[in-house]
Amino acid sequence: MNGRHYPADIARLAGCHPKTVRKLADLGLIPSQRDYNGWRVFCDAEASARIVRRLLTGQDKLACPDQK
Repeated sequence: MNGRHYPADIARLAGCHPKTVRKLADLGLIPSQRDYNGWRVFCDAEASARIVRRLLTGQDKLACPDQK
């Protein structure tokens, strides 16, 4: 499933809201690019959804400044 995929596509595969996907991409946790309209696009939907699922289930921990 390669090509141009939008946050809604990734969210549908990952089982979350598109805003969650956009926020994770803004944090640099999911590789994305911008198209000529400035819209966020993802090249590999399956891999991006897999990353989102891992982050949301706690398998990959986000680094918080107050955690030691």
